[in-house]
Amino acid sequence: MCELGAGLGLPGIVAALLGARHVALTDLPQALPLLATNVERNGVGHVCSMEQLDWGAWVSGSGSGGPGAGVCSGGSKGGIGAEEGEQQQQRQQQEEEVAQHAERVRQRHESSYDVVLAADVVYVSALAPLLADVVAGVLAAGGVAIVGHTVRKSVGCPRRTGVLHVLRGSVQ
Repeated sequence: MCELGAGLGLPGIVAALLGARHVALTDLPQALPLLATNVERNGVGHVCSMEQLDWGAWVSGSGSGGPGAGVCSGGSKGGIGAEEGEQQQQRQQQEEEVAQHAERVRQRHESSYDVVLAADVVYVSALAPLLADVVAGVLAAGGVAIVGHTVRKSVGCPRRTGVLHVLRGSVQ
């Protein structure tokens, strides 16, 4: 089981307390310390793991270019100074490290979960496509995703990996 955008981890912690064998609580790095505190206080550390999962990195890691794709490398004909060339190499190295991290994250989570939980994680419309892609990526064949959403604005997103619709009053 995986909770995306766990924040404080309530759904995943409740699942652990109700008998889930393993719950991967995922979020951005800044959310993990408080999440770890909640896991500890609720006594579910033996069931829950806290893991960084950046939806943007997940989606950008799915490109076909591989590490360093889209990085412009300057040639010597343009007269790039030593300092500019060094900065460009540092940027390229950072982009390659980000791409490698994204690939490790994909390998760890891809098609890994029978149940995916996401509770009120789409607070900006631009996140809906990322959520749809990540759910499709981490959900195992035949798995179930349970997404709770508070309607703030119309959120809809046809994507290549699926369609996210706002459901009102019923689960379909």
